[in-house]
Amino acid sequence: MTWVPNGSRWVRQHKGHRYVVSVRQLRKLTGEMIPETKDGSRKWANAWWKAKEAELAVDVPHPHQEHIDECKKRLDWARANGDEQGVGLYGTLLPILERSKDGLSPWLMTREISARGEVGKAALAVPSGRMSPELVAKLNGDDVWEERLSKSPAVPEERRIGRLVPQYLELRRPKVVARSFRVLENTTQVLIDRAGENADVGKITENFWREFYLFVSSNEAWSDGWKKKVMVNARAFVAWAAEEGLIDAPRNLRSKQYVIEETAKAVETLPPELVREWIERAHGQLRLHLLLMANCGMTQQDIADVHPSEVDWEEGRITRKRSKSKTEENVPTVCYKLWPDTLELLKQHRSNDPHHLLLTSRGSVWVSNEIRDGVLKSKDQISVNFNRIRRAGEGSMKLIRKTSASLLDNHPEFSMLAPLFLGHAPQSVADRHYLKPAKDKLDRALSYLHSCYFPA
Repeated sequence: MTWVPNGSRWVRQHKGHRYVVSVRQLRKLTGEMIPETKDGSRKWANAWWKAKEAELAVDVPHPHQEHIDECKKRLDWARANGDEQGVGLYGTLLPILERSKDGLSPWLMTREISARGEVGKAALAVPSGRMSPELVAKLNGDDVWEERLSKSPAVPEERRIGRLVPQYLELRRPKVVARSFRVLENTTQVLIDRAGENADVGKITENFWREFYLFVSSNEAWSDGWKKKVMVNARAFVAWAAEEGLIDAPRNLRSKQYVIEETAKAVETLPPELVREWIERAHGQLRLHLLLMANCGMTQQDIADVHPSEVDWEEGRITRKRSKSKTEENVPTVCYKLWPDTLELLKQHRSNDPHHLLLTSRGSVWVSNEIRDGVLKSKDQISVNFNRIRRAGEGSMKLIRKTSASLLDNHPEFSMLAPLFLGHAPQSVADRHYLKPAKDKLDRALSYLHSCYFPA
């Protein structure tokens, strides 16, 4: 838990909810005279959280599960039959029902589904603590919907999109990092929501793919980058389903007409003087981290993942692939010549761990991303340390990597080495030609970078 001095209380964020307990409450619960200090109350707060976590782990049925199931059936039918009004209506109502534990909040109704037809008007009448009789009648007593759902053919479990997408994701899980896997889950969920969780995978035809593209490309709430991820990951799932023999791949699946181009953004960089000032302002391992970013184009994850075997201590070199793309065959393995100050600090702070060259003072990894109980748990202690020395408006630490690459790109001799410095896969014949330059040329480029940050 996290200590908050103001009010002498402990706070914990868990699955989107905030749990708070004060020292005064802990005294009442335990009958002990617990000190109003961080160290004095820590063990009591941790014990309280363990009990609370066990309480939360109990699987309690949702109070509106019956209505949620009915809403899902209608939403699936509307998606399968092209009923856009029904998709909008029940697609809006479903998450509200799922979030509501003790009743549907009137202000939430007004904000989210006002003016959305009869179901929206009925939902607005829901008082706090119970379901509206009008909404219950609309969900369960509609003869038209009973007839519609009774005529819908049952889809075999093994062909349901909501069942197949998780199978596909499990195959992808070992190949992507935790944070990227979360993005993969969220983007493919768009396909599930659009097609229907219980829809037959055979529904994905040329017409469906065209309509899906139009839906994604016209969504004004999403950035071009997010739209592109949705289309790329949805296309990968459909291609997998075709490879498994579940469907015939839509003929327009690879059509260039259904590709979303991301608007190129201007590359943001930092003045080399500011980077030097950060390095001089930093202490301990943070200074080493900033030097590795400028010297080797590393990110926080790269720094956390450096393996002892990747360092040549005699020649003062680090040879590795980027952590983000280390499993890709066409990504280059780059040999970086370390600056004297980088090598000196690396020797000073090296750990004895067989898997991680650099660890925190407590022996833990600097950066971690893992999914536990369906929730992404992230830790970036490097960023935490950097924020302590960064002043307001000075820019982001991740721009150091871009600054070094831009300095090389603007140099007449070293411009072709910028992609190699970044560890990017070759994009052209020219890139492939310069993937294996003479070692001394890259060494000279890195020496030039050092002179940009630290002029004689």
